[in-house]
Order: sequence, then structure tokens, then C-alpha cells
Amino acid sequence: MPPYTLPDPLEHSRTPSHDDVFPYGKRNKTSSVPAVMPAGYSVPFTDDNYEVPVISNSRILDNVHHEQRTLINDNADDFIAILPFGGGQGWSDAYPNAAGAIRAFIDGIDLEDKGSWDLVPARPARARKDFWAAPWALFLTGCSTDLRNFLLYQAVFPLHEPGASFFALPLSDDPNWFWLKLTGDGVSEGKEVKKLEAMAALKRKIWSNKDVLKVVRAYQAKEPQSELAMKATSPQHAVVDLTKSFRIIYNPPDTHRGNNEHRYIILGRPMSQDKSEQAGVKSAVQGIKPFVSRSGRFFNVNKDTSGCIWCKSDLHVSQDCPYPDVGEGWCGPTREDLERLAQKARAWKGPRAEEGPQGEVRGTPEHPRGRGGRSPNRGRARGYPDQ
Repeated sequence: MPPYTLPDPLEHSRTPSHDDVFPYGKRNKTSSVPAVMPAGYSVPFTDDNYEVPVISNSRILDNVHHEQRTLINDNADDFIAILPFGGGQGWSDAYPNAAGAIRAFIDGIDLEDKGSWDLVPARPARARKDFWAAPWALFLTGCSTDLRNFLLYQAVFPLHEPGASFFALPLSDDPNWFWLKLTGDGVSEGKEVKKLEAMAALKRKIWSNKDVLKVVRAYQAKEPQSELAMKATSPQHAVVDLTKSFRIIYNPPDTHRGNNEHRYIILGRPMSQDKSEQAGVKSAVQGIKPFVSRSGRFFNVNKDTSGCIWCKSDLHVSQDCPYPDVGEGWCGPTREDLERLAQKARAWKGPRAEEGPQGEVRGTPEHPRGRGGRSPNRGRARGYPDQ
């Protein structure tokens, strides 16, 4: 068999593969409608179609106490991540009533059987003085199948109470598509060709990297029936195929974080659905040293996974979060609300000593878990009285 000839990396980058399984951009309420839907809601929310952010388990469980994280990982189907919009270690400080409002909303969902549910705050493994630092989530457990199906189907819940809008997400074991970020003087806003040149330069480095080739060779030997092993004629061919799905997205400096770096985000299909195998190849790729493009511009590989401080997506910066601009009827925070909280967060000094874990409601009676009241309103603003 003749030796494998590397393709032109620039041409290789023009048409990414696997559009059919690209996980980003999917919307709520597109799966089958649950067999049992609520009869009403005692707390209003905006019922509409929204894009659902893609957030991996590793990010949802980042900085969660080891005991809690192990329990959730081992029993993922028993939990739903309740992810407040703008969650972080400063969330319960800025919005002391938000966790109670989320409890009240779930309590007011009119389903015959909601189970013996509980909303458990994430306990941080380490306290951090960053307002937006993980953990972000609360964890719903003990809910019935009907409640679980509805929450995951609806997924996005904009509520009136400040800080209480949230996403309901499954705790999936699937590795996500995020690989790395590129920083350096080669990253700039501009024409598509700039991004393609950066991607081509990165692929040249990946294709020739000994650590990447070693990991992929081991994967082919271990998984001979995998797509990557079956189609490729050599480890280098397999590495080229691995990067065919790579996409590059430009992000400007994140003004809400006070970050002044321009970044390219690299997304791509995971090599393996096994988390440890994917972590191995991702670590090898993230270990690539600074490199230059054909024009001589420098790039640094950055493995930072921080994304939007509001919805936690890794596709856009915080000031470009799309949710406050979705249109009439939105119950969640406005663009002005986000600007005000971003300014407040810069002056935050860390959690007060008397505070409990994120989402723990001090001095607020726990909401009863009885059957929620019916609402006659089934329109976009669920639960509002007729105007």
C-alpha cells in the first residue's frame, strides 16, 4: 500500500463533516410531546421555542464536591441539572429569593404525579472569589417520570423573579464537541479566510504531533471496529479524519467578564464516546505548543472552557447572549439587567461566611411539594391572568 499523502489543510478546513450530528443550535420542544403534560402552572413563565445550550457533564459538575459529583455521575438518570441563568458562586448572594422561586415554580406545575422531588444545591469543592465560578447548578432528584419528561422537553424556563430563569438539562455522559481555544496575535475579527488560515495551521500541527499520533494509534488498536480504525489506512490518516469535523468560531473580548482576549473556538466530533479515551486525545491536542500560521502570526492553544456567563454556552461571549433578545413575551432578564449584574459582579468579594451552598434558601420556609394549582392560561406567558 502506498504511503498516505496528507491533504491540503486549507482545503480540508473549508467543508467540515458530520453536520447531521452537530449538537449545537437545537431547540426545545422538538422531540415528541410527552404523553402527560401539565394541566396548568401557578407561576408564570414564557412558553416558547428557544435554542438549548450544549453543556457537558464535566462543566455542569465542575467544582462540585467529590461526594456529590460521584453520586450524580453514578446515578445520572436520577438527576436533572437545574441551571440558573447567570448561575455561579455569587448567584445566591445576588438573588437570595431565586432558589425559592424555582422551587415554587416546580411545585406549581399541575401534574397528577410529580414524585417526592427535592431541589438540592451544589456544594462547592472549593470556594472561589469569582462571581461566575462553578458550581452553577442545582440538582432535581426524586421526580416522577412525568415531571422529568416535561422539564427536559420544555428545557428553557424564563421566570419573572430576578435570577430565577433556568434551563433543565439531562446529565449526559456523552463527551462534548469543545476541543480548545486559540489566542494570540493571529486571532482577529475579519474575513472567513483568517479563520481558515488559523484552522489550517492548527491541523498541520495536530497531524504531525507525536503525542496525538500515539493516542490515536492506541485507540485504533483497542477499537478495531470503530469508524476511525476501519476507514483509515494509518494513524496519520486517522488523525486527519478525526479533524475533518473541526469547526472554528470567532469570539470577541468578553466585556461582561472584563476579558480583553480575542479567541477562536475549535469544535469537533469526539474521537470516542468513552470519556477517558476522549480526554486522552483532547489532552494531547491541547498540549500543542505555540505555533504560527503561513503569514507568521502566532497562536497559543488554550484549554479554558469558560463561555457565556449567562447561559454557559461556549459558542458566544456574554454580551452576545441571545436570550434577552428573543422577542415579545420574554419573562427573563433584560439586556439592561445583565449589564447591571455584570458591573456588580466585578466588585464581589466572595460568599459571605453565613451563606450556605449555592441555592440554599436561608430563612425561607421550604415550599410544600403538593399538587400545583391549575391555571386557565395555556399561552406563551403561562400562568398570567387574562389582560
